[in-house]
Amino acid sequence: MKMPMTNSTTPLAWTERYAVGVAEIDVQHRALLDILNELNRTGLRASGTWNAKDALWKIFEELNEYAAYHFLSEEKLMQLHLAADGATARHIAQHRNYWVTISEFKQRYRDGDMRVTDDLISFLNAWWLDHIQGTDMQLGAQLNQKEIR
Repeated sequence: MKMPMTNSTTPLAWTERYAVGVAEIDVQHRALLDILNELNRTGLRASGTWNAKDALWKIFEELNEYAAYHFLSEEKLMQLHLAADGATARHIAQHRNYWVTISEFKQRYRDGDMRVTDDLISFLNAWWLDHIQGTDMQLGAQLNQKEIR
């Protein structure tokens, strides 16, 4: 699923509206928002210069590494505590689709597309906020029903 692009680079301050009620996931979401904030700050400085864009892409790779860790953590919690049903399958599919889109952004970067960083930052902000406030909230509720906090 393609997420709409946003132009917001407003700092993504952690608030309780992002809390899903599972400590392990909430800690990881805070870390992801911190990396997104650094990406946003670097992206503002990177406008138009490839040297600055290289710094941005290093932070992007840090986000990718942490996202992989986070997705595996969520999927392990699902595997351990939830039935393999349509909801878990859709959640995992969102993770896989995220990587497809990220691969497309990487290709655009390799091809020298000067708009890629702005589009990437917009996508990441929209995707993570939507995923946390939608899909991960549902996951948190399901895990909380199983007394996982």
